[in-house]
Amino acid sequence: MKPSIFTQLLLVSLLTFVLSPVGKAGEIALSSSTVSGDYAEETDSQYAVISGSGRMLTYRSVETFAFLDLGLQWGTYFLEGKSLLHQVKLSTDYVDLITGISFQLYPQWVKYTLDLGYRLSVDRMKIERQTSAGGTETNEVGALGQQFFSRWGIKLFLGHSLFLGITQERQGLLYDKVYKDLKPQVKDGRITNFLVGYRFGGHSTVQVPTGIPSGPTNYNDPCLYFIICD
Repeated sequence: MKPSIFTQLLLVSLLTFVLSPVGKAGEIALSSSTVSGDYAEETDSQYAVISGSGRMLTYRSVETFAFLDLGLQWGTYFLEGKSLLHQVKLSTDYVDLITGISFQLYPQWVKYTLDLGYRLSVDRMKIERQTSAGGTETNEVGALGQQFFSRWGIKLFLGHSLFLGITQERQGLLYDKVYKDLKPQVKDGRITNFLVGYRFGGHSTVQVPTGIPSGPTNYNDPCLYFIICD
């Protein structure tokens, strides 16, 4: 069976990422996230805002091609909430491919990022549903998801390499799978990541000069003019 266009895009991008030029700057970061989305279920006319938290590990190759960055991310998040009839829990494990740009305006130790990403995920939803008889019916189902998303961020560098940052991400659809007589969806995903990271390689490392600097000899020595030195 021929792979989908999304799978082809992922494979080509991963190959490009692995074969990207050596010697460019790279970043690695750990993130703690707050996540929220709008749960809706058509059959029972249910609605709730569900929220939770997550974690993410990011590797970003900075300026791999001209001004473009490439990156890979691995993460997970968990959401839960309650509508009038439903208790909802959604857990997701995912891997992302990101392409973006990094730039700085003023001051020099502040950097901004704009990213577009493609996410592959394994989603697991659990719905505890109150029945008309007064009991509770539990429904659990897993699903595979794929989603494009956009994100902006800001990083504050503490020195030349260590940085703190925050990113804001938006996704149109966090979950969508019909099963049995239920049609649950989680829309308008909002993810805020608080991150700490380290930049290495490239031109980000500043070499502190030691010893006598290279270049022509300085002959403007006051000792030669005023004869005041021993």
